[in-house]
Amino acid sequence: SGVASYTAFWGTSPTEVLHGEAEIGSVSASSSGDPLVVVVPNDTAIPELARFIIAFASGPDGVAVNGVAVQCDDVTGLQYSTTSIDLVGYAGETLTPNVTIINNDADPVQLTAELVFEQAAASNSVERISDGSSEGSSSSSTAASDRCYKSGGVSGKSRVLFKLKPQATQHGRRLRARRLHSAYGAVVHNFEHVRLSSAEIIAKGEAEQVCALMRHLELDPDVLFVEEDMRWFPIGGRLEPLFPPGAAAKGKDVANKSSIIPALHHSMPRCMRPGVCAKSGSQTIPGDPSMGNLWGMDNDADVDIDAPEAWSIHTGTSGNVIVGVIDTGVDLNHEDLRNNLWTNPGEIPGDGIDNDDNGYVDDVHGYDFYDNDGDPSDDQGHGTHCAGTIGAEGDNGLGVAGVSWGPKIMALRFLGAGGGSTSDAIRAIDYAVQMGASLTSNSWGGGGYSTALAAAIEAANEAGQLFVVAAGNDGMDNDITATYPCNYDNANIICVASMQESEDLSSFSNWGAQSVHIAAPGSYIYSTYPNNQYQSLSGTSMACPHVAGAAALVLDYVPQLTHMELRQIILDSADVVDKFVGKVSTGARLNAHTALMHASSAAWARIPARPDGTPGTALTVPGSGGAGGVVLEL
Repeated sequence: SGVASYTAFWGTSPTEVLHGEAEIGSVSASSSGDPLVVVVPNDTAIPELARFIIAFASGPDGVAVNGVAVQCDDVTGLQYSTTSIDLVGYAGETLTPNVTIINNDADPVQLTAELVFEQAAASNSVERISDGSSEGSSSSSTAASDRCYKSGGVSGKSRVLFKLKPQATQHGRRLRARRLHSAYGAVVHNFEHVRLSSAEIIAKGEAEQVCALMRHLELDPDVLFVEEDMRWFPIGGRLEPLFPPGAAAKGKDVANKSSIIPALHHSMPRCMRPGVCAKSGSQTIPGDPSMGNLWGMDNDADVDIDAPEAWSIHTGTSGNVIVGVIDTGVDLNHEDLRNNLWTNPGEIPGDGIDNDDNGYVDDVHGYDFYDNDGDPSDDQGHGTHCAGTIGAEGDNGLGVAGVSWGPKIMALRFLGAGGGSTSDAIRAIDYAVQMGASLTSNSWGGGGYSTALAAAIEAANEAGQLFVVAAGNDGMDNDITATYPCNYDNANIICVASMQESEDLSSFSNWGAQSVHIAAPGSYIYSTYPNNQYQSLSGTSMACPHVAGAAALVLDYVPQLTHMELRQIILDSADVVDKFVGKVSTGARLNAHTALMHASSAAWARIPARPDGTPGTALTVPGSGGAGGVVLEL
C-alpha cells in the first residue's frame, strides 16, 4: 500500500518525538497484514521522557506525517514514572495493541503493532540517558520535521521555534512573516533581546500543518535551526506534613482567602515587638514572627546559610536589584511581598495600553506569558513560595524574611496547571533581559535539550544576567542523566542541589560533580504562599531561590559587580562539606555571610541610600574581609 519501511522513535505522546537521539531503528512489514515488529534489546538506552514508541511510515513520497504509536506503560511492557522509564519485558513476550497508521497512498488501515523484547531484563531496568542532543540543529542527519508533532498541547498553542542567521535582513524578516502567515496562518513573534523567533499557528494547526511549517523553515537559507516547542514543569514543591496542607486559589482570585487553609504553625518572635530587630554580636535577626521556622537561614547547629551574620553586614534594601522569578507567577497582593514587587515605571496600570511601547500591555509587575496578559498572579503557589525565599520583606513584623530584604521581584509567569512551553520560557527570558533584571530564578525543568532555550540563556549571559536553576528532584546524577536547564553549559548558570537540616543532600535531590554547582537548603522550607499564607515545601525548587536571594543580596551590596564576578563569589565563598564533595562541583553549601565578605573587597567605597531611597550621606570604606571599616559622615 505504498509503505516501504518504518522508522521507530521514542516519543512523549502519540505524535511527539523526543528531541535529540530518539531513533530506535528501522523496521519493516512485508505487507499491510503483517505485524509491525519493533525489537527493543535489553541493553537499549531509553530516554527518561519516553512514553511511546512511534513508527513513522516511509514510502515513495517521503515520510508520512502520522504513524504507529504504542504507549509504553505497564500494559504494554514498559513501566515509567514521571522522570524515568524502565524495561520490564521478558524474552519472547509480545504485546499486540491495535493501532492505526495513515500512509501516503491509501486510506487508513488497521494494523497490529507488536513489541518484541529480545532478552529478559535481569534487573528490570536499563541505564537512563539524556533525551537531548547538544547539537539540535536543522543540519542534523534527521531533519526535525521528519519527526515533528503537533506542538505541545499547552493552552492550545501550535508553535515552532527558529533562529535566523546574522545576515538575515529586516526586509527578509518581514517577507518571511507575510509568507508564513499566508501559507500556514502562522504569526511570527520575534524575541529581539535573545535573538530568537517563533511561528505560531493561531488556529491550533493540525500535525500536517505544523510539520509543513517546520519543513518550510528548514529550507529557508536564512534560518540557522528549527525546533519543536516542548513542555516544562515546576520542580518539586511538595507540601510537607509538618504544616497544614493548602492549595492555591482557583484561577487568579488570590484575594479569596477562604480557598487556602490558614497556617497554624508559628514560632514566638525573636524581637520584643514587631519591627524591632534583636542584634546579638555579629548577628542581625529581623522581627518577623516566623523566623524560627527558617532553619535554612539560621539554626542552632549552624547548618544554614548564615543569614543573620550576613544581615549584620547588609540587608539588601536599596531596591536596585531586580530578580525575575520565572515560574507559576507571584501573589501580587501578599502581605510579605507586595512592597518588594518590581514596578514598570513606564506603564500605567489597567488602561489597556502599552504605554512604554515594549510590546506588552499593562505589564506593571511583570507579565503572564502563559495566558498572554499583564497579570502574572500565581494560581499554583510554587512561584509565590520561591519569591518569598528570595525577597520576602524583612523586619516588617509579618511572616518571614527573604535572603535579601528588599529586592524588586519581577513576576514572570510561564507555567500553569499543565506546565509551560519552551517558547513561553524564552519569552520570559527575553522580557527579563529587555526590562533590566539582574538575575532570574528558575525552579523548573522536565523538557529535553532545546537549542533555542540554550541560545536564549546565552543571550541573557551576553546581557550580563545570572541564571539560577534547580538541579531536579529525581535523586539521580545529572552528569549521567542530563536534566535541563541545569545541564546547559552556559557560563551564567548556577545549578543548585537541595540539602536538609542534617547536612545531607535531600533524598530527592539530583546531584552532579560537574553539572551541579552548589547545595542550599531545600527540605521543609517555610515561605510565602498565596492569599497571605505561609507553607512548608520541599524540592530543589526551594534550594534555587536561596542562591538567587543571596546573589541579590551581594549585588545590592556591591552593585558594580559583573554577573560573572557575582557567580564566582557565590561559588567561591561557599562552605565545603565533606558529604558534598563529589556531589556538587564546589563540594559546598551556600553561605550568604562569607559571600558578602568576599564581595567587600570590590566595595572599596560605598555610599548606601537611606531606607526611603533618598541619597545617603555616609561613606563606608570596609575593612579587610568585610570586617571593621570606616564610616565618614559627609
